[in-house]
Amino acid sequence: MKNFTNIVNNKCEIHAGIDTETVSRIQKLNDDLGEYFLKHIYTNKELEIYRNLKTRTSFLSCIFSMKESISKLLGTGFNGIRWREISIEYHKNKSATINLYENGLERFRDIGGNKIHSSFSFWQDEVITIAISE
Repeated sequence: MKNFTNIVNNKCEIHAGIDTETVSRIQKLNDDLGEYFLKHIYTNKELEIYRNLKTRTSFLSCIFSMKESISKLLGTGFNGIRWREISIEYHKNKSATINLYENGLERFRDIGGNKIHSSFSFWQDEVITIAISE
């Protein structure tokens, strides 16, 4: 019980955001808008990874959806935060590092965020992502 009391007294808050996206929608956006779409949404590092993958559209869809989840976690959507202020770096062991910059980082600090945990899953043409901060 003591630990619970400490958590309550320290106002431990958890924020979460969840999103779902269709791979075919992201493929259409990429087909229709090309480089404009890619450079508006994705960081240089994300694009570097994308260009070296075989499952490119799945990667883009997952990153897009994860950025949506994080924007919801921040409580703002993309109001005042640019897409490229959220960077997702996936590692070979399937873990991810999420980096926030400028307004995204400022908002994360405002909500008392310390760390973001994330997860994703694919099913047919859908990707679902979740981001949780502590």
